[in-house]
Amino acid sequence: MLTVPLPAISEPGMPIPANVDHAVSVSLPMWQDNIDYEEGRPRISEKMVSGYPRFFYHKAIKELCRYLESHYGAPGEACLVLPSSQVAKQCQAFVTRFQPADTPASATTRVVTHLIPAHLQLPSTDIRNQPFHIYAVFYPDTTAMAGTVKLFWQHSGEIISSRLAAYCLRVIHGTASGSDGPVRSAVPPSSQAQGGSSPSSNSPSEPSVSKTPRQVAGDDAPIEDVSDYLEFRYGRNTDIQLANDCKLLLRRRIAAAVAHPHPDHHYLASTTDPANTSPHSPLLTAEQVYLFPTGMSAIYNAHRFLQHARNQMGPSACFGFPYTDTLKILQKFGDTNSPCHFFGLGEGPDYEALETTLREARQKQSGSPSPAPLLALFCECPSNPLLKTPDLPRLRALADEYGFAIVVDETIGNFININSMAYADVIVSSLTKVFSGDSNVMGGSMVINPQSRYFGPLTRAAETLYEDLYWCEDAVFMERNSRTFRERVQVINENAERLADMLNQHPLVTKIHYPKYTLRPFYDALKYPQGGYGGLLSIELVSEAITRRFYDAICCAKGPSLGTNFTLISPYTILAHYHELDWAESFGVSRFLIRCSIGMEHADHLLAAFHSALDAATVEEPST
Repeated sequence: MLTVPLPAISEPGMPIPANVDHAVSVSLPMWQDNIDYEEGRPRISEKMVSGYPRFFYHKAIKELCRYLESHYGAPGEACLVLPSSQVAKQCQAFVTRFQPADTPASATTRVVTHLIPAHLQLPSTDIRNQPFHIYAVFYPDTTAMAGTVKLFWQHSGEIISSRLAAYCLRVIHGTASGSDGPVRSAVPPSSQAQGGSSPSSNSPSEPSVSKTPRQVAGDDAPIEDVSDYLEFRYGRNTDIQLANDCKLLLRRRIAAAVAHPHPDHHYLASTTDPANTSPHSPLLTAEQVYLFPTGMSAIYNAHRFLQHARNQMGPSACFGFPYTDTLKILQKFGDTNSPCHFFGLGEGPDYEALETTLREARQKQSGSPSPAPLLALFCECPSNPLLKTPDLPRLRALADEYGFAIVVDETIGNFININSMAYADVIVSSLTKVFSGDSNVMGGSMVINPQSRYFGPLTRAAETLYEDLYWCEDAVFMERNSRTFRERVQVINENAERLADMLNQHPLVTKIHYPKYTLRPFYDALKYPQGGYGGLLSIELVSEAITRRFYDAICCAKGPSLGTNFTLISPYTILAHYHELDWAESFGVSRFLIRCSIGMEHADHLLAAFHSALDAATVEEPST
């Protein structure tokens, strides 16, 4: 059985995994470290060399921004680099809408287009050896405005990766060293200075951006026809020249996981139980899978695609308490006159409240050609961090009756364990998590259900709006990491269930959030016979003091993110809702909740680590 050792605890601010330049987590090993991080205390902020990429600008991204500021910025301006002209314009629109109230009318944003030329030191066959553009949104350099710009980066997930930024810097410095001056864009300065400008028609295009998923030989081939060369024989990265093939392989791998999560299991076409069938598998191919730079980008674009497909700006509904930025997308990127409906408990009375909302909206629209009461309902299956599974059959029935789409984020349940596609029009996932497992690359996916009533409009929306912004080097790493996805999920399932069973009986644990114990009938209705309950659980202990001592004592990685091959825990509510703790608690999310993402350690060692930390938590600290 595949296992990994329990990692050594790193110093605050250091990357997780250790010594990985593009790590997507950061060590916050003591409870107080997390509080000091949220409050911006220098003892933590000055040590931060890594962080979750949507919340923390990687050093390469900061250096690239400084370079652009030094060459194009006016006094009092700062910038944020983004991957496409379309994204830059979306950022501008967001800043205009949400900029601080006291922002002077003269304070405007503008977009500068910068050419990254071909890397002269790379072979001509290298996929990166072609020019492309990056885009910098310049804004007044104030703390408030910088915060607003960063919120777009955080909420939308439309970011450039640290690998892309590092590559741009290598090209810039490498080319500049052999020339008389800095590398500058081939776009005329007059067009660069105009907000939202794009390259002239004869300028080099963006090779990493295309309107539809990359087309390579065999794109519509059966899912099973996956190259042994890439899939099984090599435990190392594929050559960068095959990056587009890696993207295709990723899309096929995701389609195969959704359609055939357990290839050795016989799906009976005659059964009516959706958990035991795969009714959509004959239709699902890589064509219906779209890749994005982050999981949040997949959610953001699912919302955009639905707005375009249905010619409707909102409102949408969020059912259940979600990861924080999902709710922010629905609240901030919809119609200002139609706020998002938030059903934060995600159980019991929220179903009746949803039905009442739909019924009243329909009554108001009686006799008018108004759009459907809802654009879409977004939910997680199960939710993060409370691990609640919605009653998807009931929600599907309401969606069919009232004419709205269902978008399911199945990151926590994952393709191998549950069949959410049977009830969803769109499923989204953060590939950064268990699909990758190595915590060293970001990515997201969206799958449009070919049996959805909205399949045609959504596909046409994708043809208009979709940009392939997934950097080639990230695709190569994601392809390598995800080769063992199925096998790793099985190990993680088993470890998490053993640990959950132990914690459920422990006297210091007052509540455990885990699909086996939380709204289990709804989860079991979706679970494949060979699936498990996933690798995430959350616990609440008997007191704040014991919670703090347990967290400080446990010997495992401690920081943000989840779905890693190693166990990773965090004081979730402190990190995600520090400035709205009372609000989170009103929906049952305790401020002292500890979220545990279970890894692939030997199960006995893992249980021993938790036992030891719980024992240590009962020992009171000596008074000073």
